[in-house]
Formats: sequence, structure tokens, C-alpha cells
Amino acid sequence: SESPDPKTMPITTAMWHYARGMAHASKGDLSQAMSERDKMLAIKTKLPPDTMLGMLNKADHVLSIAQRTLDAKIATKQKNYADAERQLREAVALEDDLTYMEPPDWLSPSRESLGGLLLQANKPADAEKVFREDLDRNPRGGRSLFGLQKAPESALQLEGVRVTPIDVHSGTSKFDLTIDMQEIGDEMQGLMEY
Repeated sequence: SESPDPKTMPITTAMWHYARGMAHASKGDLSQAMSERDKMLAIKTKLPPDTMLGMLNKADHVLSIAQRTLDAKIATKQKNYADAERQLREAVALEDDLTYMEPPDWLSPSRESLGGLLLQANKPADAEKVFREDLDRNPRGGRSLFGLQKAPESALQLEGVRVTPIDVHSGTSKFDLTIDMQEIGDEMQGLMEY
């Protein structure tokens, strides 16, 4: 597709390059991903410092989250998990510092990405901590609940609760979270479907 005009729509164009960079990185085309990153940063550096993305947050702030997210994606594809983790932790800090509004100016939750990376890097305890932090901020957040479920059983520890994963496939897709709990003797047993 054709690029937006960077002169009349610089922020849109920068985000367009970010999205293309993420797509190229996902496909493993890291040289093209880095090229898109460089184009995004070239636009970012030309923006006046007080340029707003929306009503409450500066474009530089949001584009800094985009930069770190894309850098983390590239580092992950290079299996440089330490750098990817550092980049995503910086993105989390920047996202936490955004002025709250709905919808948020940054739509891709950095904590969820960080938790997923930590699972991929075989750091389930760290991933669990990140997913729980996200759930403290976003109760019943489906992706963080899913991330907790994906942590190996040894990493999933809930005080006073024994969790035993079972493979249940109903053959249907669901778009809601359903939790079915029942008391059996002195235990509670439950099934979570989503």
C-alpha cells in the first residue's frame, strides 16, 4: 500500500512505518523491519517537541513506545531475549507514564507483550509476575489470564490453591470467559473456558 504523506500526516506515517516494521519482523525480514524503524525515527526526530498525538499525550512519547516495541520484536526474532526484555520494560514504563484516556493513545499493551516474551525466553516466574501486575491494573484481562495459563504448572502458584491443567476441547469457539466451580468434599474444582 502507498505510504501516507509524511508532510501532511507525519504521525500517521510514522505509525504506518511502525506497523510495517512489526509485520516485517514477524515474517523474519529483519533488514526491512530495521529500514521501517529508521523511517519512523526519521519522522519522529523532525516533529516539534510539543506535537500532540491526541488531546493529552505527546507524539514523541507514544512513538518512543512504538520504537521500543519494534526494537523488542526485532531482538526477539534474533533470539536476543535480554535486549528484547530491556526494550519492553522501557515500553512498559513509558506506557505507564501516559496520561490516561479512553481509548488509550497506545493500543498494544506492553505488559502483555513483555509477559509473552518472558514465557518465550523460558522465564515463567518473571512472566507470571508481569501478568499478575497487568491483572492488578486490568482485572480479568483475557490475554494476561491466558498468559498465566500458559506458564508451566510449576510456575503457576496460587496460595491455598492446587491447579491441575486438563486438556478439554469442546470443538467450539468461545468469545467469553466461562468459569464453572463446584464443591466436591472439602475441595473446589473448576473449569475455565474461553
